[in-house]
Amino acid sequence: MPSKMVVDRQRREKALRGLLKKHRGKTVEGVVERLAPYADEDVDLAAGVDGLLGALARLLAEHSDELIRADERNAAGLDRLDELRRERDEAARELRRAFVEVRNTLAMMYGREAGDRFLGIRGDSPRAHDPRRLMLQVDATVDRLRGPDRKLPPKTRVALPMTEEEIRGLPETWSRSLETALTALQEAIDRIAEGEKQIEATRQDKDVKMELHDTELSAIANLQESLLILGRKPEAVRIIWKKQRPVGRPAHRKKRRRAATTKPTTSERAPEKERAPEKGVSPEEVSSREVAKS
Repeated sequence: MPSKMVVDRQRREKALRGLLKKHRGKTVEGVVERLAPYADEDVDLAAGVDGLLGALARLLAEHSDELIRADERNAAGLDRLDELRRERDEAARELRRAFVEVRNTLAMMYGREAGDRFLGIRGDSPRAHDPRRLMLQVDATVDRLRGPDRKLPPKTRVALPMTEEEIRGLPETWSRSLETALTALQEAIDRIAEGEKQIEATRQDKDVKMELHDTELSAIANLQESLLILGRKPEAVRIIWKKQRPVGRPAHRKKRRRAATTKPTTSERAPEKERAPEKGVSPEEVSSREVAKS
């Protein structure tokens, strides 16, 4: 489903296309009647104006479709980014589970303090929702487990159904397990970074198309008004002014007049000596901004 901003622009574009179609005949008739005496004899002025209006209508339809496609690409990118974030969270939980399992096994074998000292860590294991800190601690742990002098003591606090050889091989087994989970999390984070770059590119493409669409809508509305003014069709010009006022145009004249006559509040009123023109300056020389707020 298109986003609200795109839907708003579609509505405005649809309204303008309707106005072009509704007043197409009046526009052609008025322009031809006004300019025919000044055109060359071999020029089909009516066909030229009619063809221009038809091309503008098709241009609007095509650019509206481009805006929809850009919006869909942006939405698909956001959905993909959400999926990548879920994969990252799952990888972070798996890494923490493997890390806690190693710590708990060492605590069972030698005690919590001795186990943490062996791994070179302090405090609780970072939570999965803090993947960067978790990765730093696991990475440091893997380095210690793979160190040449990191060998487990031969005696443990509890009897284990393992041979001495298997116990001595535990650091290597743990380091491989942690490194596998660590690599999976790093890959998920890298995919998110790439997805964010793509999202930024699609968002910029969408913003550019929306800005161009707004500009073209305003330009075509202005052109339609100009052609109708040239053809002396003031009633049609007023309809377009009301229904399709381009971006940046002031509000209706009545609204501006009503806003100008609204009394300012007490806090907005300036002292009398500030509102009066400077001595020696005629009222005609005072700018509109100095006279009053509109």
